[in-house]
Parts: sequence; structure tokens; C-alpha cells
Amino acid sequence: MSKATSPLSRQTLAVVISAVLGTSTMMVTAQTPSAGAGQAHDHHQHMIHAVTPEQPVGAHDQHVGHQAAMQQHEGHEHHAAMLNQKGFLRAEAQYPVPDVMLTNQDGEHVSLRQLLAGSKPVMLNYIFTSCTTICPVLSASFAHTQRKLGDEADQVRLVSISIDPEHDTPARLQDYARRFRAAEGWELLTGSREDIVTVQKAFDAFRGDKMNHIPLTFLHVADDSPWIRLEGFPSADELVGEYRRQMKQSRATAAQTGSAAVTDEAGS
Repeated sequence: MSKATSPLSRQTLAVVISAVLGTSTMMVTAQTPSAGAGQAHDHHQHMIHAVTPEQPVGAHDQHVGHQAAMQQHEGHEHHAAMLNQKGFLRAEAQYPVPDVMLTNQDGEHVSLRQLLAGSKPVMLNYIFTSCTTICPVLSASFAHTQRKLGDEADQVRLVSISIDPEHDTPARLQDYARRFRAAEGWELLTGSREDIVTVQKAFDAFRGDKMNHIPLTFLHVADDSPWIRLEGFPSADELVGEYRRQMKQSRATAAQTGSAAVTDEAGS
């Protein structure tokens, strides 16, 4: 996999939105592209072809592919157009994680609430295995992020949730994980249609149909910190940078809280 291009410029236009989306309030920052944004866009287009190697197509895949061909052609034209966008939107939000049981690529049942509320920082996105446009880019970014993190990789949990549970069985997710050389710590999840829709709605990610979904990546580093919502195509460098900034901020907040507690005890 080629090295990620230079991160987008951090010059921002800050827009504060005090609106209630379900139970979440968000602060949105528009990330504007730098002079190298065209290179980043070319990188995204290249990744569609470069990061998805050929794999054997079984009879079931052929049947499913035949049935969905026309729908995917029309929908993926819309997805491909998204790759032309420059920059991405960054938001901070509070999302209540629904208490649902999903299934990972190894066929193990997983409590999503427990998985996301654990001690490890989490990066989360939504994909489906037959997607040929934005999903390979998002998945390649996750794969490259694991490599960029190096020794820190085991400290971050990556979670990809399929929005096509009727077709994305654990076996298909396992094949998909192999295609992107997913390392340990990257969970790919599927489940019932009802539960998947519930999860998407909880994260304000539901768009009614898999062909209408948008590129979203979420980052959460501590139980008392907000979720960082990135709409668009942040590079692996940007994901790692965001993670490290959030961890630094979380540690600073914890240190301040600890100092305040010590001061209160001394004064009592």
C-alpha cells in the first residue's frame, strides 16, 4: 500500500451548531483543503483500484452480484462523486450507544455497548463488503492507520459495522478483513437488520439504504469525552493525529480533575 499523502491543511472555518440531533449536540469544523488536496483526491481515486485485490468469486457471490448489479451501478456513481469532495467536516457529539448484540468476523457475539465503552480508544466506521467506491477508501485508511500507529496499534480498537447485514455474513467479513490485512484489534461486525439500523440512527448515520450512505469515521478516547465525527476522507495521518490530540487532551483533563480532587481533600 502506498504511503498516505500529506494531510489536509488545518486552516479551518469554525461553525458552531447548537442543534439537537436525536440526543446529540455537535460542534462542526469545516476542514479546508490545502494546495496538495488534489493529490489527496487522486490518492483516493487510486485506492479504489489499488487496495482491493482480486479474490475468488463463489456461486453465491455471483448470484448476489447479478441481482444487485443495476442498483449498485446507479448507487456507486453517487458514491464515486463523493470522492471529488475536498476536505472533510469535523464534529464533536455525544452519542448514546445502543445495547445491541452484534456478531464479529469470527462468528463471536459481541455487546456493542461493552465493546465501545471499554478502556481502549475506538475508531469506528460503516462499510459493506460489496461496495467498490467509498468503503475501500475508508477500509484502506483503517488498515494504514494500524500500521501508522506502530507499537500503539494494540491500544486502539478499530470497529467497522456492515450496513448490509443480509449479505455480509461473518465469513464474508472475514474475507474482507483478509483483503485489507486487518491486524488484531480490528473488529468487523454484522447483525440483524433491525439492530444495524438502530446503531446507525444512534450515530446519526442512517440514510435509509446502503447505496445512500456517506463516508463517516468516528473517534472516541474516553468515557467522559465526546465522539469526534469526521465526514469525508481523512487520511491515516489525520486519523492518527486526531487520536493523539484527543489522548493528550484527555490526559490533561484527567490530571486537572485529579489535582482538583487533591486540593478539595486538603481543604476539607
